[in-house]
Amino acid sequence: MEAIQQLRKKYEALRSEPKVVKTEWGFDIYVFPLTVAEASKLQKLAGNEDLSSLIDILVIRGKDSSGNPLFTEDQKEEIAEIVDPKRLAEVIEQMVKDVEQEFGESDLKNS
Repeated sequence: MEAIQQLRKKYEALRSEPKVVKTEWGFDIYVFPLTVAEASKLQKLAGNEDLSSLIDILVIRGKDSSGNPLFTEDQKEEIAEIVDPKRLAEVIEQMVKDVEQEFGESDLKNS
């Protein structure tokens, strides 16, 4: 078995147990183990105090039960216009707990 196939097999098994974030929005958000690509995107957002970064996190990390994105980049402006920032912050807080545990909050802020 090629190395890439072994990596894929290992991480597909890990992705079979996503974290489920319950929302009041009528759907659940599934948060799968962080990938290098997602971590890279999140590090670029670290330290950004702008509320739009919360929407970026929702778009990057928010998946359905099959691992498909719930939102697209094209929907970010619409999300900004309809979602309560306090509720969004609460959801994002639940979503990013795994990131802080895996990398440590200081690691994310040092990018």
